[in-house]
Formats: sequence, structure tokens, C-alpha cells
Amino acid sequence: MLPGFSPAKVLDFGAGTGSAFWALREVGPNSLGKVNLVEPSQSMQRAGQSLIQGQKNLTLIHSYATLQSMTKSINKSEREHDLVIASYVLGEIPSLKDRITVVRQLWDLTWEVLVYLQTYNSWISFMFHCGLMKKKKKKKT
Repeated sequence: MLPGFSPAKVLDFGAGTGSAFWALREVGPNSLGKVNLVEPSQSMQRAGQSLIQGQKNLTLIHSYATLQSMTKSINKSEREHDLVIASYVLGEIPSLKDRITVVRQLWDLTWEVLVYLQTYNSWISFMFHCGLMKKKKKKKT
């Protein structure tokens, strides 16, 4: 969908064990420079860390429990990412108002692309929703 797109800096919100990182590493191993993972579950963080133990030539990976802890930990100039991913996490946020707030926060953390994936289950229907939002490029400073 985006010819020539090769993100160097990625944020994975609701990262789980880091499956998006592994997929990105497989697709564009030479472009990744830094990956920020946001995952509140400590057991998921530990599982993800165990998967990368012993791996060579890994991208710089930082893990955070919340978006707020990430934004407090990094300089304002380093907060924008080429790619922000939110996979199967928006449905875990209880209120529509909070989901909208999170999507706005994620949008503010990308300078180029936000991808979200979501599955909705009910006894009546099953729906898969995928979205890609792309910003108009602006110069990095």
C-alpha cells in the first residue's frame, strides 16, 4: 500500500510479546533503528523479553507500561515515530471517550503512518477492522 515505505522508528501500542516487531524485522530488517513497545502486562513484557534473549543484531528496543511513561522517558524531539501500530488493543479500552483519546495520542506520536487492527466478536457477527492513516509528510528537524 505504501511503496518505498521503510520505517526506522516504530511504536507498538499494546505490543503483547512483540509480534509486530518480529513481523517488521522480517519484512524490512535493515530499516528498523528503534522500536518502542507499550505493554501494561508485566507477564507479556517478560515473555517478549525471553523471546529476544540470545538474538543477535537486534534493533534498539525500549519497553514501557504506558504511553505516559514513554513520553516522560524520551525527549520531545524523539517522540514522533515513522510508524505507530495498535493491534487488537482498542477494544480493551472500556469507553469510547477513552478510545478516542488514545487514538488521538497515537496520532500525535506519528509523523507518517498509524495502523490499527481490531476484531469485534459477538454471537451475531464477526468483523475484522483494519485502518491505515497516513499523514502528509513534513520535514523532520
